Amino acid sequence: MEQDIATHDYSALLNSIYAAMGRQGKANTMEMFGKGIDNLEHTWEAYHFIGFVREIFEVNHPGLMNNFLALLRDIKIGAYSEDFRKLPAAQGFTQVRAEALFKGIVKIRCIKDSDFTERDLLLEFLTFCQQPFVKKDKDKIITKARVISILYSEGLDSNTPSNQNDPVLIEKAQTRLNEEIEKLKKYSIINDESTRGDEKQYKNNRPIAIELTEKQIAYFCKEVAQLPDPIRKELEDKIKRREMLISELETTVSELQKRIEELLNSDYVTEEIKLLIEAGRIDEAEVKVDQIVENTIKEVEKQQQKLGEYYFQQGKIKELKLKYIEAYIALKQAVNCQPDNTEFLRAAGLLGARVADYAQAQHFLNNSLKLTISKYGEIHSDSADSYNNLAVSLDGQGKYTEAETFYRKALSIRQDVLEEGDPYIAASYNNLASNLDAQGKYTEAEPLLRKSFDLCQLFFDDADPVISTNLMNLASNLDAQGKFEEAELMHRKGLGIHLNALGENHPKTANHYNNLAFNLKAQGKYKEAEAFYRKSLNISQCFLGDNHPNTVTGYNNLASTLDAQAKYEEAESLYRNSIAISQHTFGEDHPVTALCGHNLALNLIAQDRYSDAEPFCRKSLEIRQRFLGDNNSITITSYSTLGSILKAQEKYDEAEFCYRKSLEICLQILGENHPLTAGMYNALGSIFHVQKKYDQSEPLCRKALEIRLRIFGEDHPETAVSYGNLGAILIIQKKHDEAEDMCRKGLDINQRVFGENHPRIANCYNNLAANFKAQGKFDAAEPLYRKSYELLSRLLGKNHRTTKLVLSKWQENKP
Repeated sequence: MEQDIATHDYSALLNSIYAAMGRQGKANTMEMFGKGIDNLEHTWEAYHFIGFVREIFEVNHPGLMNNFLALLRDIKIGAYSEDFRKLPAAQGFTQVRAEALFKGIVKIRCIKDSDFTERDLLLEFLTFCQQPFVKKDKDKIITKARVISILYSEGLDSNTPSNQNDPVLIEKAQTRLNEEIEKLKKYSIINDESTRGDEKQYKNNRPIAIELTEKQIAYFCKEVAQLPDPIRKELEDKIKRREMLISELETTVSELQKRIEELLNSDYVTEEIKLLIEAGRIDEAEVKVDQIVENTIKEVEKQQQKLGEYYFQQGKIKELKLKYIEAYIALKQAVNCQPDNTEFLRAAGLLGARVADYAQAQHFLNNSLKLTISKYGEIHSDSADSYNNLAVSLDGQGKYTEAETFYRKALSIRQDVLEEGDPYIAASYNNLASNLDAQGKYTEAEPLLRKSFDLCQLFFDDADPVISTNLMNLASNLDAQGKFEEAELMHRKGLGIHLNALGENHPKTANHYNNLAFNLKAQGKYKEAEAFYRKSLNISQCFLGDNHPNTVTGYNNLASTLDAQAKYEEAESLYRNSIAISQHTFGEDHPVTALCGHNLALNLIAQDRYSDAEPFCRKSLEIRQRFLGDNNSITITSYSTLGSILKAQEKYDEAEFCYRKSLEICLQILGENHPLTAGMYNALGSIFHVQKKYDQSEPLCRKALEIRLRIFGEDHPETAVSYGNLGAILIIQKKHDEAEDMCRKGLDINQRVFGENHPRIANCYNNLAANFKAQGKFDAAEPLYRKSYELLSRLLGKNHRTTKLVLSKWQENKP
């Protein structure tokens, strides 16, 4: 096909035609083909499409070839209109397409029992050649077509250039052609001047073109009616015979399809076998067919291998362009072509997990693991890689316990087959540690991260980016343990190494900025955190574009920092942007989209817009239930947030159900000694607190405190939160001495962790003041309220809701 006009993608329509041929035979195929032509906007596209399909099917579907003849008559306008002739491809279309089309039509004479003559075929072709855009090269084209026809009739190869340019054949063709044309002119079937109307009138005026064409058809019919009776009868008989032939083809299409499949679409083989059968040499024909089938199957398998490689390359390119769904489809097709290719299975599995097709992804990665073990055995580095990939997929689903098993398996194998200092062992330590962090096993993860860091120092220079990445990972673990000052130093050191090695303009720089910003936000340094989050987001947008998961994360992180500063409207806009990007990249029903919706719900809660928040929260929960199931740590957060919304709406029974469901899942999949479990005990206690069921609330809050003391120890912000929550309940129950003790412990921890300038310090002052106020000790409460208000005014601003709330309490304290 001419490359300059092959700009339309007909693959979807062709696939439909193929499917129709396979399922329901020719009738449905013809219907699909007809719809394809009807739906093309311009008739020149229709001609192009005819040639395109001809090159696919050629003589392999005789009924389709007959339909070409009908289509040539049915296409009434456009191909010779001005808009077509302006196209650069119009001149190339004339000769190349006409030759290809005639070659297809002339092959019909190979059909058994066909009574088409060369004269019939030439008549069809000459009718086609009367169009003005063909007329210029008509003689050249017709001569070439006649040569092809002679080659067919004499059993020679029509595709060989030497045959097509044989002077003897050309002269013979011209002689026969002239004779044929003279006969046709004699009966007014063609003439040198006929054009189906004045082409100047056509231009782009479709209605006029249709009207003029219809008039020309009527004129042609009138001419045929005036032919001498013998000639007219001969033509009518031929038309009837053609209709009969098409009818017969309709009824025998299934047999033809079977024949075509057995002969594997080879024109040469079709003719050869036909000759053997006609000569009665059936046994030879069978042997020949069997040989051809065997050889062709090998060739098909070879082509399948190539097709798989092309699909794989297509998938990887689409992935680079962030077209994850399209990339995943291509990678799945690659696997279909080569189901035993571990590289294809691995790539499809990892991307499948990314687009949340978890079941299929798991299937691909399991198969990759089985094939790798069968090829190399279990104790092999490739098998370790397969275990690691399977663990990564499970991590993405929040199945941390299962993932841990595979990470440990990968580490064990690498320790057996590699030297102790190998970087792959360091990577296994790091991966396992990340998994343990996700499970809240921070103290167990820390030594693994330090091992990874120590190993990397043996292989890499201190200024290498690998060192900076290890420092960042270790610092993030320390963040989770509340060791913010030590973590900040590591974050800044890692960032410095990275900037010296790779510079500001690098995608991974965004990761360093992001993690440092998290640390600063946790310390209440919101403005500085915001600046780094903005830098991280800008880099992600620059290098990865808006439609990338890292960019989505950047929007969410920046928005969360704005939330902390009560910049709710700006934060809301960012959350909504992240939802739109995630929907575009992953679709509406995807865990990443659910995360963005959940975060927007939290933002709306902070604005007291509970009715607006609820649908986003419920949608997030629904998606997570569908993709991850109920028994998943990620699903827990949606239940908990929904509980908070319902509690604020005073729907206490529904809220209690959500909190109990969250706690139940936590205990089942995470166990009692987990930060999330402690949080759910605390949340359930809060629902009883607001209902003044203090006898039920207190033991739940004490339980949360016990768990956090076991996990984090005394000097951790989450432990301080539990002291504060328990203190608030004790104040209401007038257990003031114990309440003061709890509040002071919370204050001491926060001062040690954060220093004096943090919103949590202000909250502790507020709790202590409330305890004194409840005892009527207004003088003792006064300076504490003042400290709390002044600190919040400086950190969050006077218009922040928390600042206003403390001011209100302070004013109430004044007698």
